Amino acid sequence: MREGRLEGRAVAVSGAGSGIGAAVAKLAAAEGAHVLLLGRRAEKLEQTRSVIGNGAVVQQCDVTVQEDIDAAVARALSEWGRIDGLVNNAGSFQMAHALLMTRAQWDETLAVDLSAAFFMSQAFGREMARAGKGAIVNMASVDGHAGEPLNAPYNSSKAGLIGLCRSAARELGRFGVRVNAIAPGLIDTPMTSRLPEDVRRGAMQE
Repeated sequence: MREGRLEGRAVAVSGAGSGIGAAVAKLAAAEGAHVLLLGRRAEKLEQTRSVIGNGAVVQQCDVTVQEDIDAAVARALSEWGRIDGLVNNAGSFQMAHALLMTRAQWDETLAVDLSAAFFMSQAFGREMARAGKGAIVNMASVDGHAGEPLNAPYNSSKAGLIGLCRSAARELGRFGVRVNAIAPGLIDTPMTSRLPEDVRRGAMQE
């Protein structure tokens, strides 16, 4: 039987209750990893864990709350004594015309999609740096390069995430920690299902 590429490693995945995060968590587990499932909705995380089985642990975590981030790090260490990988996948978007966008809509999106990725990377990255190895993957988007109408905070946060990734890679690389970003196009998930149909069609055609 083939040994998984992540055999015995401990990987944390945010937004693991559905969509891309759930798919990433399942694949990591299939490759032999212990997976820490992070998200705000425990029932969704349990659904992912039920598919994975004993290789996964559920930890309720609001990635915009520092205490929750610190608790997630502590949980991984208490379960497995190590942290080998982090996937910053939790995301949010607020659609409105740029001239009508409220500060609350802007702040909420940036808090989840950009600031949280930094503070998650900081907290988990410290443990990886101590161990002298690890990998952080940030889930960006093609919108971080091109953008789309009615989605200014999301586009800005994903562009910022790509910039953050470049900076973090240079800072953490000396400690043996790799930092990369993935920039997928539109993927059919519960979050993107809320997009207006004309926006979905346009994204699919790009």
